[in-house]
Amino acid sequence: MSIFVRNLVIFLILLLPIHSFSAEIIASFKVPVNNKVIDKIAEEFEIVDRSDGFYTVYVLQQKINKFKSLAPGAVILEQDINAKLHSPSQLLRSGYHSYQQIKDMTYDLEKSYPGLAKVIKYGKSNKGRELLALKISDNVATDEAEPKVLLTAATHGDELITVEVLMELTKQILAGYKSDLKFTDMVNTKELYIIFNINPDGFARRSRYASGIDPNRQYPWPGKSGHVSTLSCVTSIIKFYEKIKFSGSIDFHAHGKLIMYPWAYTRGKVESHDSVEFQNLTKDMAKSNGYRYGQISKIIYVAKGSSADYYYWKTKSLALGIELTTSKYPSKSRIPSIVKETSEMTWKFIKHF
Repeated sequence: MSIFVRNLVIFLILLLPIHSFSAEIIASFKVPVNNKVIDKIAEEFEIVDRSDGFYTVYVLQQKINKFKSLAPGAVILEQDINAKLHSPSQLLRSGYHSYQQIKDMTYDLEKSYPGLAKVIKYGKSNKGRELLALKISDNVATDEAEPKVLLTAATHGDELITVEVLMELTKQILAGYKSDLKFTDMVNTKELYIIFNINPDGFARRSRYASGIDPNRQYPWPGKSGHVSTLSCVTSIIKFYEKIKFSGSIDFHAHGKLIMYPWAYTRGKVESHDSVEFQNLTKDMAKSNGYRYGQISKIIYVAKGSSADYYYWKTKSLALGIELTTSKYPSKSRIPSIVKETSEMTWKFIKHF
């Protein structure tokens, strides 16, 4: 592309309204951990971090007044957590793959590895985008009596690094089959399912939520069993998870360098034998990268409606949530090192089954 054409494209994109790229503006605040109404805040807003005596809370712009009424002493950190992604020119320069590119790459993997990889359509999003899973197995067309493991990314559409890392890990598995014993064993003894985009509507717009709704607060949990989400990306993955009967899953998020397991909705522990297994597994996974590990509600805070809670509650699968690295979309040059720090713990998780 010539410099003239490139500049013309950037100029034309800059003429478009910012909201054509992202509909949700989300601010971040810090709230002291001793805040007496933090339980109420957690019921209505997304708590994403706990450090240095403060919680970090994400708040949709249209709900800021309501948030301030609950937490009058809260200090604003950022007016718009994704200001960089709301710049159209930044989208061209970021180096991250677009929604369409990731979709095309998913189908390309099926074509490149016809005996190992198969695209499965398990639903459509609210905006009509295909919900796709890539199955990897030595007998990919057959449902074998083997442990089934699920790896997912982009539950939050602004966590771009999760998609890039999961795509690279998937390529390593496929390319290493029959040339690397580790990957050969994975593919021969398990059925792996990869979902690069849990929330394609959000990811396509570089937007955290889907239609202003946080997908990872939309899953039922004990005591809220009758809840039915309005988000097709949530209801579809629930049906898919229960149909396949996964032994375990990792939902990759960013950021924080955390390996977490249920419960999230309560500080109470899961069943004792499961608690020991979760603790031993995540401890082992963290040896390679120094990530903190533990129960979701104790590492961050009580969060109702997470996928990990639902999967464990309904199927007793080993469901983890992992917060990668220190940014939702670090510079492109950092991606190889983040893939490296993610790979060993992921291989350990898969090998566990």
